[in-house]
Amino acid sequence: MEEVGLGIVSFIRAAWIFATLPIAVACFPLPGLGWFRTALLGIIKRGKILQSKSKLTVPQSFFFHFYVVGVLWTTILLVSLWSYAMREHVYNVWLSQAVFLLLLMEVQVLRRFYESIYVFNYSPSARMHILGYLLGLLYYVLAPLSLCCNFAPQVFDFVSGRVGMSRPGFDNIWMFVTLFLRLPWYAWIGAAIFLWGWVHQLRCHQILGSLRDKTKKLEEYVIPNGDWFEYVSSPHYTAEIVIYGGLVVASGGSDLSLWLLFAFVVANLVFAAMETQKWYHQKFDDYPHNRWTFEGRILVEPSTKKGLNLSNNEFLELVLSRKLDSDKAKELAKKFDMDNEVLEILEFIDDKKHVRSDDIKPKPSTKVKILPPVEQAQDSGAKTPPDPLKNIHVKKEVARRLMCWRGPHIKTEAH
Repeated sequence: MEEVGLGIVSFIRAAWIFATLPIAVACFPLPGLGWFRTALLGIIKRGKILQSKSKLTVPQSFFFHFYVVGVLWTTILLVSLWSYAMREHVYNVWLSQAVFLLLLMEVQVLRRFYESIYVFNYSPSARMHILGYLLGLLYYVLAPLSLCCNFAPQVFDFVSGRVGMSRPGFDNIWMFVTLFLRLPWYAWIGAAIFLWGWVHQLRCHQILGSLRDKTKKLEEYVIPNGDWFEYVSSPHYTAEIVIYGGLVVASGGSDLSLWLLFAFVVANLVFAAMETQKWYHQKFDDYPHNRWTFEGRILVEPSTKKGLNLSNNEFLELVLSRKLDSDKAKELAKKFDMDNEVLEILEFIDDKKHVRSDDIKPKPSTKVKILPPVEQAQDSGAKTPPDPLKNIHVKKEVARRLMCWRGPHIKTEAH
């Protein structure tokens, strides 16, 4: 039985490592691995980011299946482990913690099950890759099991040998309470962290669910606002990281399986948040730039050694707003091995510095309205030369060049 237990634990840990490493590698723009990131994106992308009718995709509404599996499997594990604890080891603190963790997971999957029915109304065109779908089903089998894998063999043996026996009656109600009275202090702190993330994820999902008209099924998206959306681009992902962080704290941080589960959740959601941020900037010209995301690279100013956490978009925005000299920007881009596309855009900006804004014409592929020439400002009768970088054509072309290789074509129509 001990060998079986070690086999289950080893399998679960190997599965989390195998799933986490590719995503972690893809989060960093390593040279020569662009093909790998693209391939991984094809599997992980879903919903508004992946709108395809390929035979290898399924409707995103199939998310409902994840939570059906999650609720059924977590309930089975919870009832089995709780019964085992009450009959055999009611005073085992570690077993009590495992029951507590499964109870928290049950609260999570029940809420997600409810949301999949009554809160979310997925776009008919929202799809996900079939491999991503299968991995999602596997996730909701392994995640609850990771919370109690150390006791899985004993519980299975207990359940197999006790089939047909009567369940504990109401006279054993004190034993239910005893399980929680013996929990250590950090379990309750972890539960508080879990509840904090749980409540905010509920609010963020309600905000997302309210954005779509459930009767018209509109193929439109709007910028979400409210709660943590005011600070981050994907607060529901942030909240989920908080939720699983609470589980780690509640466990006491001594179980490697739970740490590996947490590492996978962080890597997966960080990667998804990066792609969501890019999609928002492609879709909306007026998307708030103050919303934080996990995306970025560390740029170190050689003279001051000051670290700046900037995405490619934010980096180029500094150049466009004249807060960073383009020559210095090119030096930093080369020093920190930024994408070749960034260097090409910096060269494009440099070329336009010495051209009159009247002469700048958009490419045929961009859909921009023809605007009147930029009026020259007057200061005490003196005319100030127009700034080409303030011209809408230049900005739209920069945005187009920046975004076109990352996914769907950026919406470039001027408002």
